[in-house]
Amino acid sequence: MASAILYGDDLASLDDLGVILNRGSAGYWNEFLYAGFERFRAWVNMPTVFGASNATKDHAQIAKKLDEYNAYAAANGKPQYKLQDTAHSLGVSENKNMLNWSNYLNQDYKNTELDYLHAAGSYPSEEIDRQAKDIFAGVTTRYIGVDGDRVYSGILGGYLIGNNRNATQVKGLSFSKVHSEANYNINNLGFVFDLNKEESIKKEKETKIILRTIYPDTDGNRCFNKVLKSFEDKE
Repeated sequence: MASAILYGDDLASLDDLGVILNRGSAGYWNEFLYAGFERFRAWVNMPTVFGASNATKDHAQIAKKLDEYNAYAAANGKPQYKLQDTAHSLGVSENKNMLNWSNYLNQDYKNTELDYLHAAGSYPSEEIDRQAKDIFAGVTTRYIGVDGDRVYSGILGGYLIGNNRNATQVKGLSFSKVHSEANYNINNLGFVFDLNKEESIKKEKETKIILRTIYPDTDGNRCFNKVLKSFEDKE
């Protein structure tokens, strides 16, 4: 899926869960304006003034529905589920906004554990991890990015976007390569490039060279860092 959001109508019963739907682009200008304002909201930390996007409100509502289900499941001997959140770039800022909005609503999720996977996040994963620990039962955060990708590593000292301190140092690559090819995982290139086309085969080979240069110890595979692994670590 190019992008996705989890939707669920009012549940007929707590045995029902929402579904994942593919969400297409809303158009270049709308996407650009949304991207800028969503990052701004994350930076200023003022949901009382700037509110929250529909995506952020949906995110908080979905987490609450899952938390209600997990409370029901625990009381009735049914399996509980983690909230598994994968976000790239702008989506990481939206994670921050969801936490801000949850605090604004005085809403927490103490029956639910959360797994974050942040790929080239546009907001520091460490801060999101710390804030999420206060409202979820447990939090695991994995994050990865490449230094030189300004969306990830930050501009003007990390203001507004990025500034994840674990960025992998890369030299000699253009911004477009650092933001795209360098953030691939070498094992997934078959899903990225059409290997039935000569031009795509050439592009895949070039990307493999880039990845093996950046991650030589793992033959091009990115290793995901973990921060503040779970609520059990606090005890």
